[in-house]
Amino acid sequence: MDRKAAWLLLAGTFVRASVGCIIFEANGSGFAANLRYLAVAAAYYKDDGTLFIDEKWYYKCAADRGWASFFRGDLPVPITSDTPSNCRRITFTDIHAEVEQSRWNDFEKEGLARIWQLTPFMRQAVSDVLTPFLHSSQPHVAFHVRGGDKFEGGQREKMTSTLSDTLLTSFISAHPNVKAKTCLLLGDDHKLINQTQMLVENQFACRAVLRGIHTGSAHRQQQFNELSLEKRCLATQRLIIDIETMANVEYFVGSPTSGILHLLL
Repeated sequence: MDRKAAWLLLAGTFVRASVGCIIFEANGSGFAANLRYLAVAAAYYKDDGTLFIDEKWYYKCAADRGWASFFRGDLPVPITSDTPSNCRRITFTDIHAEVEQSRWNDFEKEGLARIWQLTPFMRQAVSDVLTPFLHSSQPHVAFHVRGGDKFEGGQREKMTSTLSDTLLTSFISAHPNVKAKTCLLLGDDHKLINQTQMLVENQFACRAVLRGIHTGSAHRQQQFNELSLEKRCLATQRLIIDIETMANVEYFVGSPTSGILHLLL
């Protein structure tokens, strides 16, 4: 039997066949985009053998060490010279074609629970930030202010969900009686974060805490990919800490145009 055969056609229906191992091809897209597809792959192909990752992405702390810089290296397993040559390679396109959209969210949630296993170093880094923050005045409200290329894309598509006033209005509409005491502002666009800070402080008189990916300017993926390895490493560590922080506050406000939101649902 050809173990490289990925699909069998039976009675006009495609049925996935075991191939022994899968290689997920990460790419130059954003962190959240790669994580979402990887999570779906981890759940959807879980019966197809070992899941490897080919790290053709820019989130790493060493030229030959990406995923394992932040997460345990057992799921997925970074490819090496010892990785079997007959593994089936899958891309974003393959996952789109093979996974039913109606089940995407279920696979994503299941897969994230399997792959989001931080290294001891990253767990400690998260604790160092999260523990003192959670002891500040409650309730905490985290606003994810996604600007840069996402904001520009949203403008082109005439979407306003990334705008500062939209984030605030959405929160007030959903929780009209909640008076935030500590407002956490995270994101990648300092101009938008500052605008949001003024709005939330005027609305709630809350203590504003600013965090985000500090790479020198609003996030644009191509520019991020061209940064030095050290800067990309530090930015990725900070992003993971921010995601963990957003996941642990009482209230979170984000834009559906950002993949970060989907990692937290």
